[in-house]
Amino acid sequence: MGFREGAICWCWEIQPKGDNWTKLRISINRKNKETDEYETEFGGWVDCFGSAVAAKAAKLKAKDRIRLKSVDLTQNYDKENKIMYWNPKIFDFEMADDADTDGEVKKAPVKSKASRAYEGDNDVDEDDGGLPF
Repeated sequence: MGFREGAICWCWEIQPKGDNWTKLRISINRKNKETDEYETEFGGWVDCFGSAVAAKAAKLKAKDRIRLKSVDLTQNYDKENKIMYWNPKIFDFEMADDADTDGEVKKAPVKSKASRAYEGDNDVDEDDGGLPF
């Protein structure tokens, strides 16, 4: 999955730097289907920029899981030292688990029979619910 919108991350360290900036050390893993082991696809420090996301990030605790909603990745090349720097940024995220950063429990969206059937849910019966088509 890597560092992208929709990726689920583990937060390991949180460092508030100001009202508009919080640094997070995160990791993004995926399960290798052949070995059944988790492999890190991205790990490192990211910047949360903007007053709303920086405040939300500052409330996180170690081992919280978040889902990235709006991210950006830029690069800078230092000609003198011949080093490429990558700068991952988070502009919005949500909690990946059932609680948000204020401790409020979120309810999972209810899926319709049609969407569950489309996704291969075997518990969906064949009743059309009285639909005319």
